[in-house]
Amino acid sequence: MTSCSPNTQPTPEATFEAPWHGQVFALTVALNESGVFAWPEWAQMFGARLALAGAEHPLDGSDDYYRVWVATLEEMVVAKGMFAPDALEGMKALWTDAFLTTPMASLSRPRNQSNGLHTESCVHNLYLSRIFS
Repeated sequence: MTSCSPNTQPTPEATFEAPWHGQVFALTVALNESGVFAWPEWAQMFGARLALAGAEHPLDGSDDYYRVWVATLEEMVVAKGMFAPDALEGMKALWTDAFLTTPMASLSRPRNQSNGLHTESCVHNLYLSRIFS
């Protein structure tokens, strides 16, 4: 006689802590796969920026890691001529302003507030989803 037991497999942990972490990762992979840059070129640039950021203050591997990732990706797309630096900065400013002046911005408070949202993370999410689409 066989017994039926519930699935006891553990649930895998989330790969990314925040949606924008996964989005910027996927965007980077897509740009690499489309030939915008080679992965070794990306790894060298990202590694250098990460080392610099880690020398300035300890990194916890969460938002701080992905902020370095975003800064590296911005540097890379400017270096590859996809965007002019002022156009990239202008687009970031427009999306930040759009986020901060909409009703959704009232939901954003520092992490120690009740909803746990971060304005910066939400802006990154909006910015990344629009600037590279």
